[in-house]
Amino acid sequence: MNEDKEFLKIIYDYENALLVFRIDQDEIWKNVKVTESDISKYYINNLGKYTVQDTSGKYITKPLEIVRSEISNELQVLKFREVEGNYIEALKQKYPLTINEEVLSKAFIQ
Repeated sequence: MNEDKEFLKIIYDYENALLVFRIDQDEIWKNVKVTESDISKYYINNLGKYTVQDTSGKYITKPLEIVRSEISNELQVLKFREVEGNYIEALKQKYPLTINEEVLSKAFIQ
């Protein structure tokens, strides 16, 4: 009987993980767009991140072509967080949360 409960918990957790993945795909990632303009602006505004010292001690800036994928990945993460935050705020507006403080305080009494 105990194994059945553990198995059901595993299935429940798996279903929740699939739901989160689906929401990420359908509601968030589809709205994350990184353009060439975004990449260029980010590169120009963050040149210091791409400046390195060569073997002779001279500072050189890595060309955009070399760091393009790194910048694209970083911008995707930043935009994902922004879109995710906006999505969560929209959900909060649509489905206001009410916390019952009395019930919550009783939940943590041993």
